[in-house]
Amino acid sequence: MEKLLEEFEKRKIKVIFHPLSEEVSGILKYQEGSWYCIINSRKSRTHQKFTLAHELYHFDHHRHLSTLFADYGENSQMEHEANLYAAELLMPKEELLSGLPDLYEPEQISSQVEHLSRKFDVSFEAMVRRLMDLKALRKDLGEWLLSGAPQANMPTPNITSGETASLPRLPGKNLPVISPEEAFPYNQEFRYPGDPPHWIRLRQPAPEGAKLFAQGVEVAGISFESTKENALSFAYGKERSLELRRDPQNPYDQNAVEVLGHWRDKEGKECSGLLGYVPRELALRIAQEASSAELFATLETVILPRRRKSPGIRFSVWIQLPT
Repeated sequence: MEKLLEEFEKRKIKVIFHPLSEEVSGILKYQEGSWYCIINSRKSRTHQKFTLAHELYHFDHHRHLSTLFADYGENSQMEHEANLYAAELLMPKEELLSGLPDLYEPEQISSQVEHLSRKFDVSFEAMVRRLMDLKALRKDLGEWLLSGAPQANMPTPNITSGETASLPRLPGKNLPVISPEEAFPYNQEFRYPGDPPHWIRLRQPAPEGAKLFAQGVEVAGISFESTKENALSFAYGKERSLELRRDPQNPYDQNAVEVLGHWRDKEGKECSGLLGYVPRELALRIAQEASSAELFATLETVILPRRRKSPGIRFSVWIQLPT
């Protein structure tokens, strides 16, 4: 909110919070040589913030067309453009999708969207519409959330028998649920409150003598032909661990760092294989700040594949500098 108000101040637009009729969110107008933005003070703070971003776009792109813009939620092209701008400004696509859970589990979906709306400080409705626009949320589920219908009226997906048969089991459904502050044994699977049922978390001991370098790192390249089978087997494996190995001969990135997995499959056989790579930006940082360090990884989260999505693997990077 403060940054948006600063943008209005830079443009010499006076912002006034004043009670307006329920159907009006905000008005941008030019009067007696000055621009004014009137925001409906009856609306919630998150609604007001979205309206500020919306009206800012009108000023920057449409002010030469009119001296008055009133947001009545009309379905005009200008209103559509202003809404898209506000959504991207407040809920940036890359940031929103980078840590997005799978929004296809109806029993979890409302709490997940609520969590995202709090995280980005926007209204629940704005978050639902943004997720629908990005095709990250099924249209029927989004409409159900916006309707406020009870749980009993939850839509069910239209899945063919072949799709149903291909969906893997969800071992995470029966895992213990603990708070982030709660102690829990190393290498034991668990979930946090609000986690989707296909998320599996683990805590692994820090490598002796090593220093934490990065947390919450997502394995990159997990869907490559050379990695996807290993990643899938790793996701459903047991006794999992990770290893990092520099790959200076990589033809695409001389700073590349491979992420190798070790696990036991369902028959108990020991398996190892390439799962993917440390993200390029982090690999560059490792090369710049820890070129001579020994690298270690501890597993944080395994995200089982759903609806033809690749699995996800998140981990921490540790370094041990030579003595």
